[in-house]
Amino acid sequence: MRNRKTFKGSIFLNFILATFLPLACLAYLSYSYLDFTIARENDENSELLANAIAADIVAQLQDPLIVLRQTGTFLQSSNYTRSWINAQLGAIVEESSYLETLMVLNETKQVINVGLDGRLQKNIDNYLDLDLSRLRVLDKIEFLQGPYWTNTFRSPISMEKSIALIYPMAQDRFLFGIVNIEYLHSSFSAKADRYGHFAIILDDHGNPIFHPDLAIVEEQVNFAGLTPHKNAQLGIFGSTEFQLGETKYIGSTAKIGGAKWLVIIAEPVDLAQKTQRDMTTIFIYAVLIGTILVVGLALRLSRKLVQPLDDFQRSISAVAKGNYAKDMARQQFEEFEAFSLVLNDMADAIAARNQQLEINEERLVALLEIHNLKAMAEKELLSFALEKAVLLTRSEMGYLHLIDDSGAVVQKTL
Repeated sequence: MRNRKTFKGSIFLNFILATFLPLACLAYLSYSYLDFTIARENDENSELLANAIAADIVAQLQDPLIVLRQTGTFLQSSNYTRSWINAQLGAIVEESSYLETLMVLNETKQVINVGLDGRLQKNIDNYLDLDLSRLRVLDKIEFLQGPYWTNTFRSPISMEKSIALIYPMAQDRFLFGIVNIEYLHSSFSAKADRYGHFAIILDDHGNPIFHPDLAIVEEQVNFAGLTPHKNAQLGIFGSTEFQLGETKYIGSTAKIGGAKWLVIIAEPVDLAQKTQRDMTTIFIYAVLIGTILVVGLALRLSRKLVQPLDDFQRSISAVAKGNYAKDMARQQFEEFEAFSLVLNDMADAIAARNQQLEINEERLVALLEIHNLKAMAEKELLSFALEKAVLLTRSEMGYLHLIDDSGAVVQKTL
C-alpha cells in the first residue's frame, strides 16, 4: 500500500522549500558577486603594482640617462684630446654605481673613446678602436632618434650579462654606456621586495633583466614562451594566469617606458586566492548554520501547527467513546478557535440527544413494567409508578406535592 502524505511532513517540506531555496539563491548570488569583486580587486591591485614598479624603474633609469645626456652635451661642445676624454669618461665610470663602461662609438661602431674603472684602466689600449659592429644590440643604431635601452647581451669588456643605454650624438657619434645586470638585480630586488610581490623584468626577446634568482638572469633562461610575454608582444596587458616551473601564478604586466622591457608582477595562485578560499569557508559554515536553523524552525513550526489537529483528534475520539464532557482547550489561532467551538457545540448536542434517547428508553421500560403489573393493588401500583417517575427525573433532590381531588390545593409535600 502506497504511503500517504502527512500534514506535518507537508508543512515541514514546504517551509524548507519556501525558506531555504530563496536563502540558497541569495547566498549563491552574494557569493558569486563577492568572488567576482575580490578577483577583480586582486587583478586591479596587481596591475597597479606592475605599473608602480614600471614607473619606479623608469625613474631609476633616468640617472644613467641624465649622465649620458650631460656627457654627450659636454663632448659636443668641447674639443679635447683623445686621452683627456678617455680620462673624463673613466672618472664618470668610477663615480657611477651602475656604469661598467662608457664608450663613444663612430658610425662604423668602432670605439673612439672609452672610460673604464680603475682595474681595467691600464688595459685601455685593448679597447680603443675595437670593432663592435658584430654586437647585435648595436644593429641599426644609426636610425636612433633618441636614447635607447638595449636587450641583454654579453659585455665585451667584462664578459658578463649586461644591458646598455645608447645615446645618439651629432656627427654620427654614439655614447654606449654598459650597465652590469648584477647592479640592476640588487636595485630592482629592493624595489620588488618593497612591494612584496614576485617580480620579473624581461627584455624584448624574453630574456630576464631581473629575476629573484640571480642565477636565472646570469644563465639567461628565456621566458619568451611565457603567456604574459606572448600577450605583451601582441599588445595585450593586464592580469593572466601562467605556469612557471611547478607553480601556477597569476600576475599583471606593464611596459617600461623608454625601454622595450616588460614588468611581470606575479603571485602564486594559491596565495592570491586565499581571500576567496576564506570567503568560501565562511559561506559554507554560514550555509550549514542556516540549514540547521531552517530545519529546526521548520520542525518547530510543523509541530506547532499540527498540535491543534492532535487536540481535535483526541477530543473527537473521546466524544466517539461517549466522553461528551471533553472540552477543547482554547486555541491560539482564530481559525482553530472557531473549529474548537464547533466541536464543543457538537459534543454538547450529541450528549443532549443521547440523554434524551436514554430517558425515552427508560420511560418505555417503566411503562412496560407498569403495564405488566396491572394486576397489582391500586395503591401499590401507584407507589411503584411514583418511584419510577422519580427515577426518570435523574435528579438527586426534589419535592413531591400531593394535591387534593379538586387539583387546587397542595395537601402534602414530601
